[in-house]
Amino acid sequence: MHRLAVTLCILSGLLGGCQTVPPGSEQAEADTIPPGSRLTLTRSLQLPAHTAGVYIQGGQVLSYGRVRQYYPHCRFELRTRLDTPRSVEPETFRIDAVRRELEFVEGPDAPVRVAGLSLEGLAEDGPLYEIRSVGLYLQSERQGDVYRMICRHWATPPHIRELTIAEVREALGDLFTLQLGP
Repeated sequence: MHRLAVTLCILSGLLGGCQTVPPGSEQAEADTIPPGSRLTLTRSLQLPAHTAGVYIQGGQVLSYGRVRQYYPHCRFELRTRLDTPRSVEPETFRIDAVRRELEFVEGPDAPVRVAGLSLEGLAEDGPLYEIRSVGLYLQSERQGDVYRMICRHWATPPHIRELTIAEVREALGDLFTLQLGP
């Protein structure tokens, strides 16, 4: 009887893992956000001098050093870096494209990212992290320098998975709102 219960639990878990999440569901992978969706900045966003973007986690603008890498976070980016501070004003941006991205990093604070190379042997020098990202490529009617929002989290096996729409919303907090659909 005990073996039967264990077998049923395992099968239930396997079958549950194969179920698909409907598109647009909060638990759907973030790369299913349809082009034509809208991302609205709810208040002015200040960018420091010598930067082209800011990090956002829990609806707060943070320095890179304060971002908790293993939790969902985003980087709002402009096309150009300026030597002076500037602001991005509240606006609704159209999402023109959505792209899933994957990077590999060796060690928790490794400055070098490894891409397009064999992964064999990398983990011998330290833990191998995967950075799972989704890029939301933005179009602005009034602020042409607005480029994209990249949302990501770091993961290690066996916890590797894609970000969900709910996690993107969590990272953006009330600084941005996401409206799905064309």
